[in-house]
Amino acid sequence: MRMGVARGVLAFVVVVGVSVANRELPNDSAQTQTEAFVPDPQMADLAAFGFEAVVGDLHWLRAVQIAGSPQGPYGRNHLIGALIDVVTTLDPWVDHPYRFAAVWMTEDELAVRKANEILRRGVEHHPDDWRGYFYLAFNHFFFLGEDEEAARV
Repeated sequence: MRMGVARGVLAFVVVVGVSVANRELPNDSAQTQTEAFVPDPQMADLAAFGFEAVVGDLHWLRAVQIAGSPQGPYGRNHLIGALIDVVTTLDPWVDHPYRFAAVWMTEDELAVRKANEILRRGVEHHPDDWRGYFYLAFNHFFFLGEDEEAARV
């Protein structure tokens, strides 16, 4: 009998908590919310509870969906950068998101610099992969006009 009462109280607390949380949520559409919210990479790492690869894959899929959407990534380069930052913080040994950032984050100088920051982390974790160096040098040369830095890379 006590166990049944405890379960009933627990269920009541959960229902009340969910209803209070739903009342506090913004009224934006679900699409707007999923595109706008990106957790802090360190907080996402703490909240993953050992499921870093799963949480990273979720954010990876969000970034890929932005790039492949009918609107394309234009105007949302910084969102892609934030998502890739979460992915590579959760799983720094994954390699394709680093290059993905380099290809899609080219709309403005700030986006290219963020892509270069992500690429540098990729080079640190994959020093034998020539592609990270290539994309980093290309970004410096083509998008930023920093010939000397491109040559150094």
